[in-house]
Amino acid sequence: LIYAMASASRAHDATGAGILRTHFPEHDPFGTFVSIEKNSVSRLKIIEQEIRNKITRTLKDSTGSWYLPYNTGLYVFDRTLLENNALPDYATPPKQIIPELERAPKIGYAATDCIPFAGNPAVLAIKPESFGVLKTAQDLEPLSNLGTRFGLQKICKRVENKMRNN
Repeated sequence: LIYAMASASRAHDATGAGILRTHFPEHDPFGTFVSIEKNSVSRLKIIEQEIRNKITRTLKDSTGSWYLPYNTGLYVFDRTLLENNALPDYATPPKQIIPELERAPKIGYAATDCIPFAGNPAVLAIKPESFGVLKTAQDLEPLSNLGTRFGLQKICKRVENKMRNN
């Protein structure tokens, strides 16, 4: 996935990875990639769970097979996008940390916050069976099997050999 994203970033100033889905639960916790057209200009944005509605949960891709992909949190950005952009001080509205405390602004950015500033972003769509989450030791075996299935060891060896030769 990292290799595919690096390759895609040659033609785009921001690249994200989106996991396709066959169903869309109402309380899905993931941000969702969506293209919004306004004044005949299409912009890539991320809709967060708390602002979704019945309509956004029913949107599918152009084939009608997949619901909007959720973002993995894996991104590639062109350095000039981050260096040459006058980004606002705060990327998100104030967030509540503890109910008793006044809401505090989030200082800085998550990678998803920078997507709207990209002029030519892209999303790599990944089928769910080609993706795994690593949170506990029990997740290692299925991911290892997935890596073996996709030839990860051979890919890493090729990259290592290229780096040695450069």
